[in-house]
Amino acid sequence: MVFAQSWESGERQVTLIELYTSEGCSSCPPAEAYFNQLKNRARLWKDYVPVVFHVDYWDYLGWKDIYARPEHALRQRHYVAQGGVNSVYTPAVLSNGYAWRWWRVNSEVSVSENIVGNLKLSINDGEVDAFFNAKQTLPASFSLNVALLGMNINSEIHSGENEGKTAEHNFVVLCHAQHSSDNLHWKFTFNCNSKLSLSERSLVAWITPVGRLKPIQAVGGTYKSVNY
Repeated sequence: MVFAQSWESGERQVTLIELYTSEGCSSCPPAEAYFNQLKNRARLWKDYVPVVFHVDYWDYLGWKDIYARPEHALRQRHYVAQGGVNSVYTPAVLSNGYAWRWWRVNSEVSVSENIVGNLKLSINDGEVDAFFNAKQTLPASFSLNVALLGMNINSEIHSGENEGKTAEHNFVVLCHAQHSSDNLHWKFTFNCNSKLSLSERSLVAWITPVGRLKPIQAVGGTYKSVNY
């Protein structure tokens, strides 16, 4: 059963907050706990969109993270090249494309006052239709990123640095697609090959200049589909 759904960001910039983490990283659980509690905040999806990228470079420590993807680690390295962070590490938290360490004191996510334009995202049976009504002079070409996120995941870890722990995960990137446009309008099929059986998911999108990672606008919400 599939539900046609749509979301709009509003004209004020919504903060994209990213976490780079691994089940094999002993220092990552506090950062994941911070992201987990974001799901209960009233400002979720209105003021900020969280996404959690699991990386694979700690798998050699004895536990293979099934949510990790090499392309997530590559994305993090591209952030280093573009000046968003100084090095590749976990847990790494970024707010609108730059390293953000205030989560360690349970700080509120920063709310932008920039008026950038409304991003509307619709999906129906896997067909994505998105449009950005820009309120500023922006680059000519944009990329739309769409990601399916896993929610309320519990994972028992049997080896490695977190052996014997049960991890709780939210906002986990299961599938991520990127498409470019010269007219601020995108239409494409979003295929997700995740075999995981999850009861709750979210769908998010954000736009960037082509070739850049720093987001301009973001949108998202709970995704009521049982097809994936």
